[in-house]
Amino acid sequence: VFNTDWEVYDGHHVVHHPRRMSPYELQVAAIKATEKFYSWPQIIRSAFRKDQKDKYYAMIRFWGKRMIRDWWKQNGEYVERLKRELYSEAQRLRPQGWRRVGVPEAFMKDKVGGLLRTFLAELGVEVVPVPDDASGASWRQGFDALVMPMMQRAAKGREDLAQRLQAFQAQIHAHLDKLPQIPFPLGDESGPLYEPFAKIGLLFTSNLERVRLAYRKAGAMEGFWEPVEA
Repeated sequence: VFNTDWEVYDGHHVVHHPRRMSPYELQVAAIKATEKFYSWPQIIRSAFRKDQKDKYYAMIRFWGKRMIRDWWKQNGEYVERLKRELYSEAQRLRPQGWRRVGVPEAFMKDKVGGLLRTFLAELGVEVVPVPDDASGASWRQGFDALVMPMMQRAAKGREDLAQRLQAFQAQIHAHLDKLPQIPFPLGDESGPLYEPFAKIGLLFTSNLERVRLAYRKAGAMEGFWEPVEA
């Protein structure tokens, strides 16, 4: 859950991070599904049926269509805020022709790190492992940006990873200079969340559908879920 404002807990606002899509995508998909249900074709189809009950449903759908229109007027900024959050890294970094990223070697050995590597490979991005004992400036020449995993607290079973990442950050801090850094938050959830992957994917393609399909395929390849046909 990322929103604690009780006023938006009405069943029409996304307030949590879904597993396999971003809050923005879920919000848009939910409203579009409602718009389809209350669409003009549905209204007309109900209105011209002989059953009086269908004419009543036509009136309900017409009323619902007006409610959706009003919802957009009142909540358009909420949807835009979700979109800005999804595209925040692409807007901040504004990459030009990036095709190689560095990732801490310790994180590459983690299951989520493996998922990130496979996900980026599906987008045509090469992942360069950066060793724990990286020193000097020579290692910076091998990639366009550095993915920096961020852990607020170590989840059970990942204490060693947290210590290695902390040591890695301290080791390379003096050598980062102007090298672009891509934050990658790691929570203590039981599985990966889609949005951090999507934010990185959007650095390399503006096609959100391609990002989603790459994530879905990578997750299946890494054993997080069963393959799903498109």
